[in-house]
Amino acid sequence: MTDSISGACKEYLNRLRLRFTPEFAPKLEEKVRGCIIGCDADFKLIEEEGSGPRVVANTAHGPCEDVWLIPHVISTTRSKLFQQLENDKELQSECARLVRLPKGAGVDESFTRFWRWCTPNAIENNEDRFMEVQWHLLPRNILWIPHADDGNVAVCPLPQSITGAMSQDFPNGLSMMFVLQPLKAGQALKRDLLPVRRTLQRVARLVMLIGDDPDRWAHPTERQGLNQVYQCAAPPSPMLWDPVKDLGDKGDLRPRMAATEFSPEVIQVYTDYPLVAEALTHESFQLVPSFEACHILFASNPIAGFFAMGQRMVNQFPHDQCVINLRLLMHSVRLSAQPHPNGAKAVDQKGQALSLPPWFSLMFDLKTELNHFLAEHKRRKVAGQNNFWMIRSGDPGNDDWCLTDDACTIVKYNEANSGNWIIQKAINPPLLIGGKKLTMAVFLLVRSFSPLDAYMFKNMYGRLAMKEFSVRAKSLQDPTVHTPHDASDCKHLSMDELKEAIGSQHVEWPSVEASVQKSLKGLLEVSKQQMGEWPRSRALYRVDFGLPQVSSGEEFHPKIVTVGFAPNLEHVLTNSPNFVNDMFEVLFLDGPIPDPMVPLK
Repeated sequence: MTDSISGACKEYLNRLRLRFTPEFAPKLEEKVRGCIIGCDADFKLIEEEGSGPRVVANTAHGPCEDVWLIPHVISTTRSKLFQQLENDKELQSECARLVRLPKGAGVDESFTRFWRWCTPNAIENNEDRFMEVQWHLLPRNILWIPHADDGNVAVCPLPQSITGAMSQDFPNGLSMMFVLQPLKAGQALKRDLLPVRRTLQRVARLVMLIGDDPDRWAHPTERQGLNQVYQCAAPPSPMLWDPVKDLGDKGDLRPRMAATEFSPEVIQVYTDYPLVAEALTHESFQLVPSFEACHILFASNPIAGFFAMGQRMVNQFPHDQCVINLRLLMHSVRLSAQPHPNGAKAVDQKGQALSLPPWFSLMFDLKTELNHFLAEHKRRKVAGQNNFWMIRSGDPGNDDWCLTDDACTIVKYNEANSGNWIIQKAINPPLLIGGKKLTMAVFLLVRSFSPLDAYMFKNMYGRLAMKEFSVRAKSLQDPTVHTPHDASDCKHLSMDELKEAIGSQHVEWPSVEASVQKSLKGLLEVSKQQMGEWPRSRALYRVDFGLPQVSSGEEFHPKIVTVGFAPNLEHVLTNSPNFVNDMFEVLFLDGPIPDPMVPLK
């Protein structure tokens, strides 16, 4: 335990990047090992009628001579907070008192005011950056220390690597407080609530978060000055938020956000994406080992909190669930549905018929649209039409699936996974090569949804099933027959092999490319209405296409089956070793577009 605590404390203090005295780390370790909690012996809260609360030092203290461990009153996430306050009246009353609401304040008021006073927990490790942010409230003798740019104490949350190694359990977590400037006995404490670089953005945050409450400012003149700066500051130029407009010389090979906060000559990239780390050799980018040091975060999993990114760029858009979540994509398509002569019929929430674009399969939400599906299934059965459906989980990242033409089986799925299933019309018959099902994957690079700025990597690849296609009961759940996702149980075809395979079915390759581009443009158009602008976001998606069997001369319409975030790059790098460099050049530089990338204008 001693070694783990010692290492965790040293790592944490190094991460804070503050100038601690040599005696500070041993002092922190001593308090952690001994579970020495609280600061009441050294500081006291003074509440006097007619004046705001003050926290003063009982004795003199020098900078970093000591450290105090402070237990949190509550640690929660935004999604859980309201229910916690509603279910625990004692907790709600305490939170209302902490955030200085009048006695008798309700849950709504406590929830709203909470965000003015809370603090995010410490970032633990790479994985935790992509989880929902945890927030905590400190006890009032620390929480009520007023703000000042020249703070004499600092308060920092301790990571789980430290609190978890302690002999006593602290379910809500701990923070540490330490002295920054010499304190005399009786001197009031003050701390910088936003210890970041002084910018207009910081001014706005302070003014909005702390407001005009004089008790939360250590210096009234500072509050007045910041208010004046905030009110007199000119609004930011719209150009900074318009990703299509030029932010600098296109020849300088710097990211589009360079004109806002920084413009590095070599852009530092942090990624937990092993294949990206191995393949990124572009001279304009440098891999760094920590998130804190990076200009670009290229994540292998969706992140939870965008505001924690600061000025960094990231390979995700805030609302891209509208693209990668089948249920949300389905609704996006319906909202934008336009009449089309070859479109498949769907229904909106009122049960009215819609016409879907030819690149999107007919789809229903099992949880809310079971009645519409059953009506369609019956109609197809009476008409003698193909009635096979693919059931997919509505949870992103869940690859569970089922292929069937039996309505009872589909209805039974409503009992599983809380009914969180999407029903997708299966392509039957699919395009077969040697009797085996062929599907296709295309990489889509997006720099902006609104206005649209996207590119298709023209070197597509194919996936050929390992076994011959069959819809007999024995084969219905066999992934080596139906290739429901990008799994290893299929043969991957290079671009040349894919062209040859499709050409053998009397389908001209130029028509395939044109149809794929049209489908991708359609996908982007229906998605951009939900996405909006986010100039520091970029994205790489893999779009999986189902391919229909067509007769000679018949129009070829591949259908988008799924859209994947942070796709596996193993197969594309095998045939296109420079893909990662080309991708980074397109997404993060303002230079010429590499040849393999086709603009979707």
